[in-house]
Amino acid sequence: HYNMQPSDQVKKLIADEGIYQIGGQLTGACKGQYTNHQVTINNGKVSPIHTTANKCDTLSFINDDKEVRDIAFGPHLHHIVYAGESELTALSGQSVTITLSEPGTITFHDHLHEEIAGSFTVNP
Repeated sequence: HYNMQPSDQVKKLIADEGIYQIGGQLTGACKGQYTNHQVTINNGKVSPIHTTANKCDTLSFINDDKEVRDIAFGPHLHHIVYAGESELTALSGQSVTITLSEPGTITFHDHLHEEIAGSFTVNP
């Protein structure tokens, strides 16, 4: 995570380690199990194109294509860090999951094929 801002590195560490409280103060990380939503990439198409979820739900990107998919957040060439992640790699036939810890509407796309894209909205 060498290219991440220090604040994004902290968010990733907190989320990865499940540190939801430090010294009685909430960190914003999620505690417990929530609903899992799934986005499938098949034949170069994303389904569903938009997902609505709640904070602390998870979102799994399922790669049913024969090539690797590098899921980036934000518009192509202007990627953003979401929940401490700058990019997720889903190998062919596999999935990768992220915890939806930041409210708002976020776009995503395959970094090498920007037309393979969608979005998700996270309610507080």
